[in-house]
Amino acid sequence: MSFEDITLKNNYRTSNDDVINDFLVPALKNAVLYKRAAGFFSSTALVKLSKGISGLQNNNGKMQLVVSPILSEEDIEAIKKGYENREKIITNALLKSLDEPLIETDKERLNLMINLIETGILDIKIAVLDYEQNIGMYHEKIGVIVDSKGNKIAFTGSYNESSNSYINNFESLDVYSSLKNEFNRVEEKNSDFEKLWNNQTDKLQVKDFPEAVKEELFKKHYDKNNVLSEEEIEKKEKLQKREILPNMPDDFLRPYQKEAISCWKNNNYNGIFDMATGTGKTLTALGASIQLLKDLNYHLGIIIICPYTHLVEQWAEDLENFNFAPIVGYGSSSNKRWKQRFKDSVLNYKLGISNYFCFITTNATYTSDYVQEELKKLKHKDILFIADEAHNLGASYILSKLNDTFKYRLALSATFERYNDENGTSELLEYFGGNYAIHYSLKDAINNKMLTEYKYYPVLTYLNDDELDEYTYLTKKLASCFTKDKHGNTSLNQTGKQLLLKRAKVVAGSKEKLDIVIKLLAKQKDQNDGILNNTLIYCGATTINDDINYEEYTDIEEVKQVDYVRKKIKTSLNLSVAKFTSTESQEERAMIKEQFISKDINVIVAIKCLDEGVNIPSIHTAYILASSTNPREYVQRRGRVLRLANRKRICCYL
Repeated sequence: MSFEDITLKNNYRTSNDDVINDFLVPALKNAVLYKRAAGFFSSTALVKLSKGISGLQNNNGKMQLVVSPILSEEDIEAIKKGYENREKIITNALLKSLDEPLIETDKERLNLMINLIETGILDIKIAVLDYEQNIGMYHEKIGVIVDSKGNKIAFTGSYNESSNSYINNFESLDVYSSLKNEFNRVEEKNSDFEKLWNNQTDKLQVKDFPEAVKEELFKKHYDKNNVLSEEEIEKKEKLQKREILPNMPDDFLRPYQKEAISCWKNNNYNGIFDMATGTGKTLTALGASIQLLKDLNYHLGIIIICPYTHLVEQWAEDLENFNFAPIVGYGSSSNKRWKQRFKDSVLNYKLGISNYFCFITTNATYTSDYVQEELKKLKHKDILFIADEAHNLGASYILSKLNDTFKYRLALSATFERYNDENGTSELLEYFGGNYAIHYSLKDAINNKMLTEYKYYPVLTYLNDDELDEYTYLTKKLASCFTKDKHGNTSLNQTGKQLLLKRAKVVAGSKEKLDIVIKLLAKQKDQNDGILNNTLIYCGATTINDDINYEEYTDIEEVKQVDYVRKKIKTSLNLSVAKFTSTESQEERAMIKEQFISKDINVIVAIKCLDEGVNIPSIHTAYILASSTNPREYVQRRGRVLRLANRKRICCYL
């Protein structure tokens, strides 16, 4: 029972590894102590922790867990101002986190973890920030595993003990071992944890797990007469997966979605779902997939591609909900578990060993040599190819990779026609069978009460003298960037295109916009008795380069518009503001969305990452500081705001 018997890597990533089975399970099988600091606490966090814990349990080992309650802005303010008892606030926050819905096997896993608490194997402590230090949240993620000989493994990285971290998110861990002459690094992490556990860490207070929460946990979720081992739970999970095929309730789809599927079927299962953002493209596609599965007696391979990883992850969640059991894979590394799973599935399907598989990936990974070589093996087989945000496939390098052997094809888009690219649109249309199975516009969706009505208010702003001088200068330079081909057709060269982008950023970054949006927000706040919630501000991918008055910007010539706007709103209007850009992790985005819905965050400032596939229905008002002439951009941005939500009547665009 020693770590000497296992092989450890220096790093584990979602793209390459199954972190549970490649790292945690082997380590915990040989462990007698597991120390873990992991961010946020919830019932689903305990469920995820049960993975691999049986080894530790069999060794009569112990686990020490430090987690943090999820506190709202009001909670934090109350703690700061002493309005309420700190322990009461923390206890209430922890109690709220125990109400998440659980499937049957998750209930059994939670029951197992509660049993470990009762038997003294698992001990939990709560870390709470010293809010007088004015820092954000306890978000540390470290672990130390100890074997019977005193050997230690330490790890740190992005994994949380949360509902999505091990399964859905793209995460990574760095691992250190005392057996690999990394004693100093290991002891550093071990010392950090020991200080944490003993409440000796600056800026944090670490307390025992509240008895009231423990009692509620036992009362709601514990059946001590029916505690299954992890191995028994895994057997049940495997049986359930084998018994359940992709399926969807008959009344789950609306009439227009069923009509789209029928039209697609009548066109030999080829076509395009051209549907406004927020009208259920993904669910319609899943319904179409299930229809084809049934028509082929559940003998079908499904390939789904998306432009971005966050869309892949959202699709994966929906696929799991309807029992598609997808293989999720993206990235270019040669050492990946998903690659082997995909390869095995292709071979088994080709040989008739299995009748079904589902693989979902990004556009970039789909075009990789590895995936393309595997797909060649599926020639003459029944394969359904689904492309989400299919307008992205019109670029020549992706068009050349679209597989002609796919018998069944489905394209999804809110704006299928490519802007200023008739040839790309035409080739895509031909590839997907030349048939629009449905056109469902924003107007159709609003008229049918699928999206919210809205009012649109253009607000005029003007460039200042410096901005106008730069705009004029760039315009004059553009005049020399037009070329003619042998047929006399005029086009803009690459230098000209760069100048156009630069000129667009001048307009996007106009300083007058910033002053006006603050005035409009202040007016909106006053009209609502000092309350302002559910507001989104779209910023440009541009910078502000002078008049920076904030102390933290003193030595910086330029700051991003999104950062400037966020700080300006926070200081001028005393509002809670969150940034939603490509730099935030999936976990951080999920928390921002939850706090926005609960009104703990008043305003979200975003750039482009909300354009495709991110859903925040609770948005009531949107300010657009920058956009483009591309119809796809403003259609998608409008769709983000118009999704239905409780008590939502009119959305205002300004």
